[in-house]
Amino acid sequence: MVRVQPETFGPQETVLTIAIAGGREGQLLWDLMILESQSESVRVDIVARWSARSTTPRVSEGAQSPSQAEAPRQPQATQPTEIGGKPPLQTPVAPRVDQQMPPSPPKVVDSPKKSAESTHTLQESPELVRTLSGHTYSVNSVAFSPDGRLLASGSRDRTIRLWDVEAGQVVRTLSGHTDWVSSVAFSPDGRLLASGSDDRTIRLWDVGTGQVVRTLSGHTDSVNSVAFSPDGRLLASGSGDRTIRLWDVGTGQVVRTLSGYIVGVNSVAFSPDGRLLASGSWDGMIRLWDVGTGKVVRTLSGHTNWVRSVAFSPDGKLLASGSDDRTIRLWDVGTGYLKTRWLRLRMSMIRLWDVGTGQLMRTLSGHTDPVYSVAFSPDGELLASGSSDRTIRLWDVGTGQVVRTLSGHTDSVNSVAFSPDGRLLASGSLDRTIWLWKVKG
Repeated sequence: MVRVQPETFGPQETVLTIAIAGGREGQLLWDLMILESQSESVRVDIVARWSARSTTPRVSEGAQSPSQAEAPRQPQATQPTEIGGKPPLQTPVAPRVDQQMPPSPPKVVDSPKKSAESTHTLQESPELVRTLSGHTYSVNSVAFSPDGRLLASGSRDRTIRLWDVEAGQVVRTLSGHTDWVSSVAFSPDGRLLASGSDDRTIRLWDVGTGQVVRTLSGHTDSVNSVAFSPDGRLLASGSGDRTIRLWDVGTGQVVRTLSGYIVGVNSVAFSPDGRLLASGSWDGMIRLWDVGTGKVVRTLSGHTNWVRSVAFSPDGKLLASGSDDRTIRLWDVGTGYLKTRWLRLRMSMIRLWDVGTGQLMRTLSGHTDPVYSVAFSPDGELLASGSSDRTIRLWDVGTGQVVRTLSGHTDSVNSVAFSPDGRLLASGSLDRTIWLWKVKG
């Protein structure tokens, strides 16, 4: 699962949240007049969209946006100003006019150039198949089950919805948390769902019955991110209490507490082999931990604001990070070589780094607001990013180019996730909806 949250940046910076979709056939990249590159095109349809505005107040011109009204407790500072607490979830934005009105038709914007090697084309006018209602506040996190049949969504309405991807219907609503659900993640076998909440607890749910198997307590601040190890035996949780905890899924006991932060932890992700754990925090740093010893293997620096999301590529060679500084950085865990020379540095950018050496590999630019979530496609060839600029970008990991910009959400895109087969991309937003995009047939 990849979690997307809004960020605060200067007027000339741009942010990108990444998710990867669809393999070689689904490669997407975006040229925002900052990158000189050719793009491949990919077919992208909206398969389904979840909406839950019927019970929300109408916001007229001059009133607060829903995201502002829902998060009155969020500080407005753009840098951490105190130890502990929780960073703002959204950059202040201009008031939205009538949030109850239907959204504009979704848009897929081609990058300026076409590649002669392109074998797939994006649908020019993606078809909205359905709108599903349920959540009454913004969607913070989305995650596909390992078999791709279910989609889990966690919301500020304190609930989790399990959706049948094919039918577009809610299978089950999971209730019990007493505050926002910030993160959701399926176990590798698909039997359990973990949820992290601002109520400082983690809950393990039986996907088949919808019952709580176990409640994990111990964090003294919000649980911002949860992730299962590849073998399903461990669960990592990152918290505003400045710690990461590794839990034994079978017993519910804490195996190890990773500490050393002076600010909160926003995101955690296991490497595909389960040996490393990456964490992003409010100090703008990324740490790579040895899961076996609990020691920091390497600290990656370069971001100038909170790191909201981290994700390993399927082969474990790359690590993507999305930040409030409006950049996405790709770190090469293996070689650290700069793969292409298409980059021209400007204010808004995404950067690629070698995890082993800490050298800059690539910086990707385009988003006009903070990047909240990044995700690799199952084959590692695509990167998807969700941003508070209300768009999703699809990037070609090999070339660093954007091939498509997906528009339609009316508020920040908080989370992006690819289906296991790479055919679908899910996006969760502050507009209280989840959209399913068909990336390839």
